[in-house]
Amino acid sequence: MRTRRKPCRSTTRTRLPARKTARSIRPITLTIQCDATVADVTGYQQAVLISQRGAFFGDFFSCWLANHPEIERHCPPGTLAFTLNGRAPEMLDLLHDGDHLEFWTTHVRPAKESMPALLH
Repeated sequence: MRTRRKPCRSTTRTRLPARKTARSIRPITLTIQCDATVADVTGYQQAVLISQRGAFFGDFFSCWLANHPEIERHCPPGTLAFTLNGRAPEMLDLLHDGDHLEFWTTHVRPAKESMPALLH
């Protein structure tokens, strides 16, 4: 006959962090607006995208470029400009629900102070 062992319990109890469930991950909506050149490449002039709360602009931008690799062929370095809510974004800026992103191209490479943010 087998004897039941007592379950092993730690002398110091630690509380594990709560698991992330579908309810705890809340989506945010981002509005994207593109000029005619960028719209020819992406296929949309304005779009509403859904992301997850706590996403960084740099992560979003990297994914956006990965989804549209032809942008780098159509827009040489220094000709793709973008803003986040009307200002130049930093790569570690957090995205929030309702943020507005604009992407446009310049045909001549502008001086640094004339454009808020440029690719490359």
